[in-house]
Parts: sequence; C-alpha cells; structure tokens
Amino acid sequence: MFNFVPLLVFSQTPKELKNDAQKLFDNQQFVEATPLYSRLLAIEPKNHDYNFKYGTCLLFQSKVGGHKLFLNLSMAPGSNQ
Repeated sequence: MFNFVPLLVFSQTPKELKNDAQKLFDNQQFVEATPLYSRLLAIEPKNHDYNFKYGTCLLFQSKVGGHKLFLNLSMAPGSNQ
C-alpha cells in the first residue's frame, strides 16, 4: 500500500506578491522582480504602477523586444494614455 504525503502549494496573495515585488524593486533587483510584476499585471492589467515597474524591470532583460517594453511603459502615469 502506498502512503501519499499531501503536497502543500503555497500561493501568495496579491498583497504579499505586491510587497515582495516592491522589496525587490526597491533593492534594484529588477530581473528578480520581473516575474512578480508579470503576475500582478495578470491580476490588474491596467494598474499604472505595475505597468511602469514591469516596464522598468524589462529594461534589464536583454532578451525582451522594444515593442513589449514600450507597451508597458505607455501605461505608466503621465503617459497620456
């Protein structure tokens, strides 16, 4: 007979995700913050702060095309969107 150990998967709440992303961003760990801001944008795609910070993080990703970067930075505050 097999004994199955339940696998606990911990998911972050949006608030925890935001706090973690902000800490990384504040510490200029932009590459590490990129996937967190991507997840936050999946929750709130029109959030100006998330778009600005995600776009900033993309600046540090050498593999990202300029069109994706421009799209997110254009959603930032003051972009006349």
